[in-house]
Amino acid sequence: MATLRLEPVTRGRRHIVLRYGVDDLRFVTTYWFDDVDFDELTARFGAEFLRLLDFHLLAFEANKAASLAPTAIDPGPYGDLFTDAFWELWETMFHHVWGVWRYENDLPDYRLPRPSAVDVRPPPPVELRGDPDRLLLLCGGGKDSLACMQLLEEASVDYDTFVYSHSVYGSADHQHELIDRLVSRRRPQAQHRGWVIDDAMDAPIASAYPELGIERIVAAETVSSYWTALPVALQHGCRQVALGVTRSTDEHNLVWAATGEQINYLWGMSTEAEQLLHDYVRDHLVADLSMFHLLRPIYDINVFSLLQDALDDVPSTHSCARRKPWCCRCAKCIYVWDALRRLAPG
Repeated sequence: MATLRLEPVTRGRRHIVLRYGVDDLRFVTTYWFDDVDFDELTARFGAEFLRLLDFHLLAFEANKAASLAPTAIDPGPYGDLFTDAFWELWETMFHHVWGVWRYENDLPDYRLPRPSAVDVRPPPPVELRGDPDRLLLLCGGGKDSLACMQLLEEASVDYDTFVYSHSVYGSADHQHELIDRLVSRRRPQAQHRGWVIDDAMDAPIASAYPELGIERIVAAETVSSYWTALPVALQHGCRQVALGVTRSTDEHNLVWAATGEQINYLWGMSTEAEQLLHDYVRDHLVADLSMFHLLRPIYDINVFSLLQDALDDVPSTHSCARRKPWCCRCAKCIYVWDALRRLAPG
């Protein structure tokens, strides 16, 4: 039996350490923030709510370890927080976001095993109150981020940015420098920073443990980024949290003959996932917080059209997920470069 275990979360004033694993394989993800004060958040919202926040940050990092196909889940000290609502969200997210993983590993019937029921008593959702229009925009430094900032500024909507680096993309300083280059050309009210240090994504699972039959650990960065941003929104009273995701992410990649289901590599960015996360957070965590995708009404091709009015800023964007800013070899680089080339005058 392979057991996915959640271990106790530890926090410092400006960082939080999330530990989890499958059997003797252990992984750690740490979030660091420049202007989140977990001590102050505890004083403001209470220790019980911060424990609930800890649990959700941990669970949505630990779901990547479910790529090892556990047959049991040990919730550790958080068994009382595995509510029906949480399980429906967490298992639904895994089933769809990891649809490609199930397809690649020929696991059409795999479902996460639910832990045994315990006495469930989560605290009620909190409220931020304050300014209902304060908006936190997640900014990754790409074309979609630029389009979002441009639209908000043209509509005279004030916004803060949250930028974070992730260890899977290399040097944190380099990532922040790239994003700063773009943000400095726009007009956010404030900029908040995060650093994600994650050892699971670099783990050589296939080489070290070939007997597991799993090629790689799969993560859902966009889904995790919602949770990474939540402490920032709580700290600064941002009741609107926006990502620059378009309608294009609703399109599926294939229909799996074994199950008849549509497999969408970007399901975690889809309208359905967006609505599930928004409703869950409002119902169970922060009652007056809205999480949404700012570019949802439009397709990718429309984003490039919007950038016609921001051509001077386009060279400050980057879109490669392999070697930032551009590897000039992957499909994403080629696609974005080709589309941007068509914007060039003459």
